[in-house]
Amino acid sequence: MVAIASTTAMAQRYAVATGIWSSTSTWATTSGGAAGASVPTSSDAVTIERGYTVTVDFPNAVCSTLTLGGSGSTGTLGFVTAGNPTLTVSGAVQVGATSAASARGTITFQNGSNLTCNSLAMGNSTNSAASTITMTSGGTLTINGTLTALGTGTHTWTPGTGSMVLGSTSTLPAGTFSNFNNLTIFAGTTTLGAAITTVSGTLTVDAGATLALATFAIGGTTAPTGVRLYCGATRGSSIT
Repeated sequence: MVAIASTTAMAQRYAVATGIWSSTSTWATTSGGAAGASVPTSSDAVTIERGYTVTVDFPNAVCSTLTLGGSGSTGTLGFVTAGNPTLTVSGAVQVGATSAASARGTITFQNGSNLTCNSLAMGNSTNSAASTITMTSGGTLTINGTLTALGTGTHTWTPGTGSMVLGSTSTLPAGTFSNFNNLTIFAGTTTLGAAITTVSGTLTVDAGATLALATFAIGGTTAPTGVRLYCGATRGSSIT
């Protein structure tokens, strides 16, 4: 008797036009291919490249992984300004592709927009591709796994009026993430890699979660307007 393992490869979706996420005219199955592919599903690996911008325009957009940048040019993810546009990425978000230093990645949030992912990397260890995340107008970025800033490229993080939510045991990258508006630790232990000079909104540590300062401080320039620590049935929150 011979056992045959069955595996299902992720389907690919490439942006081939600037447009909205929900339109088939935005997507192709190959880089630079013909438009008309179906809108990405939760099993699809999405690449936004060639200078295109794809705007999330509804509350339940999904994909498996998301790469911003490719084919020697920038890829940009945006959100419409109404209707609580939401993208859930079950795997990794890569902001700035490994293909070339010119494969820059950008995410621009709007008020009420949401991006949830398993992990997020700004830049990469292969080249100097730049990465930008802008939350000037608000929005919420939820990362259930690791947050990293890699490579020698310029990584620009603008917290604006947005909220970052972290839910895994990891260390905040030093140098990039020193300023926040609202910062929430909802699970695991988040350890500072450098001082957080500004939290202009609310710092929240949920029940069972820990914010580990290490040898660093929070709010040396601008202290939080509020600090929330929550109790749990078996373990409360902590700042150590």
